[in-house]
Amino acid sequence: LLTFFDKSIVGNLKHFGDAELYLCALKKYAANLNPYGNLDCFGKTTMHYQYTPLSLILLYPLNFIDLSTYKYFWIFIELLSIIAIFVYSKKIFKFNTNSFILCLFILFSFGGTGWSGFLSGNISVILSAVILFGIYKLTQNKILPYIITIIFVSLFKPYFLIFFLSGFVIYKNNFFKYIFQSLIFLIFIHFIYFYFNQDLYLNYLQVLNITTTKLFYTNFGSGIGLIGLGNGLLNKFQILNSNYAILEFIKIFWITTVFMFSLAFIFYINDVNNKIKLCYSLILASFLNPYLMNYDLYICVISILYLSENSFFY
Repeated sequence: LLTFFDKSIVGNLKHFGDAELYLCALKKYAANLNPYGNLDCFGKTTMHYQYTPLSLILLYPLNFIDLSTYKYFWIFIELLSIIAIFVYSKKIFKFNTNSFILCLFILFSFGGTGWSGFLSGNISVILSAVILFGIYKLTQNKILPYIITIIFVSLFKPYFLIFFLSGFVIYKNNFFKYIFQSLIFLIFIHFIYFYFNQDLYLNYLQVLNITTTKLFYTNFGSGIGLIGLGNGLLNKFQILNSNYAILEFIKIFWITTVFMFSLAFIFYINDVNNKIKLCYSLILASFLNPYLMNYDLYICVISILYLSENSFFY
């Protein structure tokens, strides 16, 4: 809260900046311009739209709203998402903690990641609510709604497919067929859209490549996943300037480490109840995001709170 006061009340930190980028990208897309280029509609910025071309279709109706109305609408949707995150968390895990205290934990624990994530205006807040809705359906043994929600969020951020891990830990090998069918469906719709919009996809891939560069790290950082921490460590000791290959090695090391940890996780949790399995799968899915940011942590924080409340860590 003191940080918020210092940067937002005394300082001039801009909030909901990510939301403005989305609207600018949509307006450029509607005008047949490159939505993955410079997004200078509402002031100069070096940031880019980084979501899949299909996400532009899903968000396209927002293009018809003026900036002022759009901001109010986006804040309203994010507030609804925060409420949904709280409600579905309660439904899934049946917390014993007082609801008001639980809400404070979700928003302000671990350095206020939930609150700062909300202020960023990033779409991950909304997508987290969608994921938790899907997880709730999964706990009711309703697989189809769960699969649809994960496919939906992956149309914005493909790495959100890692949340299929929750279905796998509950249904084990029987869930592989659903993962396979989902991947075939996603590949198919991306291929169809790519066939008619090849330049758009090439621009998207170019933006993804930019996020791996030193210039991007210097300006924006690369998250709090192991890749982000690795980039920061290399930069701290000036290794990044001398040997870029080490950075690539760290990425490979991260993928290998997570894979090994995933195997250990799968075999270790066989003897615990489904809610504990679910919590560990959600935490692991969050950490599998190599560019983990504050606005990606809602589901992870909720899972940690449940494990803490049940004294499982002890």
